[in-house]
Amino acid sequence: MRFPVILTALVSTLGFALADFETITPTPNGRYVSGQTLKISWKDNGDGKLINDRTTFSIRLSNGPRVRLWHPVLEIANFTKPFPSSYNWKIPKNLKADRYFLVYTDNTRTQPKSDYFFVDGPKH
Repeated sequence: MRFPVILTALVSTLGFALADFETITPTPNGRYVSGQTLKISWKDNGDGKLINDRTTFSIRLSNGPRVRLWHPVLEIANFTKPFPSSYNWKIPKNLKADRYFLVYTDNTRTQPKSDYFFVDGPKH
């Protein structure tokens, strides 16, 4: 009986902690086309060791599971303070059609991730 209570408390706590950072675009399950420009935008409430507390951070495109051992596909951008709240990324035309997510990282343990989104091949 205690396990469900503990699990519920843990999930509630994690949800609250992760709510401090939010990816605005790409949208969850959004579909984008290789070759197009995607505006990557985010919001950091600054309530924890997130983006605003760092001196540098990178955005990395990743695929596979959104867990600790995520698979980086390519580095999209690197930033130093003061940070912008968006970045225009031209999706490479040769990027494989797949399901991806973004990782905002400075190579510490706190690495916010976007929801999954899809990149399709170029439209002809």
